[in-house]
Amino acid sequence: MLRRSIFVVAALLMAVLHAPHAVAQGAQRFDSVQDLPPGELRKSVERLDPATRAEALRQLNRLAPPRADLDYLRASPSGHLFYVDPPAPPSKKLNQAPPVSKQAVVSINPAIAFTLHSKPGAPRVVYLNFRGENVSGTQWNAMSGRTVHPMKAYSEDANFAAYTQAELNTIAEVWKRMSEDFAPFNIDVTTQRPAAFGPNVGHVLVSDRFDRNGFPIYGNPVGGVAFLNVWGLPNFKTYQPALVFAEAWWGAKNIAEAGSHELGHNLGLSHDGKGADAYYGGHGTGNVSWGPIMGVGYDRNVSQWSKGEYPGATQTQDDIAIIAGKLTLRPDDHGHLRTNATPLALSNTGVVTSSTPVTLPGNPASKVNRGVLSTRADMDTFAFTVSNAGAVDLTVNPVWRDAFNVQSLRSANLDIRAMLLRDNGTPSGVLVAQSNPPGDTFARVVANVAPGRYLLRIEGVGAGTLATGYTDYGSLGQYFISGKVPLPVLRTLTVSTPIAARGTVSGGGSFATGTARTVTATAKPGFHFVKWTKGGVQVSTSRVYSFVLNANTSLVAHFEVGASAPATLSVSAAEE
Repeated sequence: MLRRSIFVVAALLMAVLHAPHAVAQGAQRFDSVQDLPPGELRKSVERLDPATRAEALRQLNRLAPPRADLDYLRASPSGHLFYVDPPAPPSKKLNQAPPVSKQAVVSINPAIAFTLHSKPGAPRVVYLNFRGENVSGTQWNAMSGRTVHPMKAYSEDANFAAYTQAELNTIAEVWKRMSEDFAPFNIDVTTQRPAAFGPNVGHVLVSDRFDRNGFPIYGNPVGGVAFLNVWGLPNFKTYQPALVFAEAWWGAKNIAEAGSHELGHNLGLSHDGKGADAYYGGHGTGNVSWGPIMGVGYDRNVSQWSKGEYPGATQTQDDIAIIAGKLTLRPDDHGHLRTNATPLALSNTGVVTSSTPVTLPGNPASKVNRGVLSTRADMDTFAFTVSNAGAVDLTVNPVWRDAFNVQSLRSANLDIRAMLLRDNGTPSGVLVAQSNPPGDTFARVVANVAPGRYLLRIEGVGAGTLATGYTDYGSLGQYFISGKVPLPVLRTLTVSTPIAARGTVSGGGSFATGTARTVTATAKPGFHFVKWTKGGVQVSTSRVYSFVLNANTSLVAHFEVGASAPATLSVSAAEE
């Protein structure tokens, strides 16, 4: 946890040092409008009054964009800068790549398609809007001259009044992919409209460029537009929404890439280019082909935040540090030491399973055999007990494991290394097996093991060289564990209460040794819960009690007469 704390402080410090600055190769200073090259940016600045023009030039100098970026920057009537991003080239719009691996494909339940959340309760939110919007009171209106733009809902068949199952699957897949891009941060990516918009509520609208009345919200045919470095401003809503024009893209992969790219602009990010190109399309082949989110990664399997480590980069802006400065990092979900490892959840036959945002989209808070690597220093460790010698076969997959459709490339961010260790009481343990396939991003450890306690350690890694792959800088995101361990010895957990009329108990049964268990006591009307005891000794005063089951255990819940006491937080312990 110490190294994580150090990283968090360092990340926030870096964000302060970077934002809103970018480090670009060949950047120049703009002291007057005459210093700008001829083009649309210069025209937009020339239209401003002197004071607003001076502010626009100050923003440009703070941004210090590479020369190629100037072709895609504009100034609004308020003097604030925004990016105009071109549509995907026709070859990329096909986006019908061969399947990269076997995936579980699940259609989204229409009843929950517009209530999806990646991190409910997070202090920051971004709304992915596929339902249309009456856009008013924004800088988009100021530029178009229209008081209101009634923007259309997302559609693949020009029927804007109803959604097909295919359209809902696209919407859910975009949500899944953008949730992955922002998984390291403390933000809820949602398809449910927030109650209100404020400085920490983002808005990405996926719609046609022309509204329902036939008027364009932005005059020129582009793929998307978004204001730069406006997240957190008191008048953030004035610069919303970030716009992704649906007619310019095809498939969930491209829409998600464009959505994260435009939201990146709102957060203060500029383009990742190479040489004279403002947008770098990436490199590499196969399942580890790579592209930067702030470039163009339409036809890449791995798309990540970048700090310009690849050869010829025109931008060394530290994307993760800047985003962390606006959104903060996601709290760590699993320990990395043998002493704070999370128990691996096993069935009574040793089977290991995990749900994903696809198989169980309504339970994003689950930590059962799944987690998020939120920094390059983050390492998650799971523990399990082997009672009978046998084979361990565990696979750790990124979020691409399951999908709502299979039209698109993977686009997950995380490349995984997994290590199987025998716990010998030392911090490092004894390495039994490890996996980091050079041409893929999942990991699978297989080994025959003797009885004992074992650790599964998971971390993000890079692949190849800077010219053919990537470092571990942006190798962050969600992972999911599945497989099998040797048949476990079962332990019995008995729960009871001496006076059944006062309350009920649940959570008992037979379970694998070393697994986490939770028991619950519920008071009946007129009574309240007091404590759990084991052998007459109090073990918890929380009615929801969690612990690791290492031996046969009998727990007794005690209730007393009186109104229910306030609920207390669950506590964890080990039952020996």
